[in-house]
Amino acid sequence: MSEPALSDEQRSVDTRLAREAVSCLPKNWGSARVNITRDPDQAARDRFRVSIEPKNGETGVAFATDELLSVARELFMLHDRRHTDLVQAVYDFNRVQNKWKFTAEFVYRNATDSQKI
Repeated sequence: MSEPALSDEQRSVDTRLAREAVSCLPKNWGSARVNITRDPDQAARDRFRVSIEPKNGETGVAFATDELLSVARELFMLHDRRHTDLVQAVYDFNRVQNKWKFTAEFVYRNATDSQKI
């Protein structure tokens, strides 16, 4: 039996990450950017940073939960298994008619450009 496609495995991670990220946002926010960046030091591949910022000047502060950090770690572990050299994932969230939508952009080490979904 063949291994599932990366996009299929990633869809599950992205969905959980999005759900958890939205739960971290203040109620008055209508947009946000979640930036997940891996430590560039190869010896510290298990270290990464998560920042959550408003995109349109909303007020308030958002903090990453333990669950969001756990799913972010899972994202990097998935990419490690597939040898993609993922170094950064940026998720942009926008609330449209009371529903959250997101796009994601992935940056890979030694890549000439990034991949957007």
